[in-house]
Amino acid sequence: MVDPTSYRRVSFSDGARDAFVMTGERIQETIGVVGKLFSGRVSVRQLQGAVGISRAAGEAVRKGPAGGDFANGSDQCEPGAS
Repeated sequence: MVDPTSYRRVSFSDGARDAFVMTGERIQETIGVVGKLFSGRVSVRQLQGAVGISRAAGEAVRKGPAGGDFANGSDQCEPGAS
């Protein structure tokens, strides 16, 4: 398995081989997820993609860490607590 987070200089043939292997891995993952969708083991709602992830991240930012008011210097868990 090729580490997709590392960068190293490789020959053209090694790069082509790595690309082939990584593409095969992504195809297997995709087929696995589609199979889980059809079998009911995974809900379509679980496949939010980039839009769903950005919405969840925005909601988390609005709520803040543990609902606390860290932006105003308070380390209490309840907004407005002193």
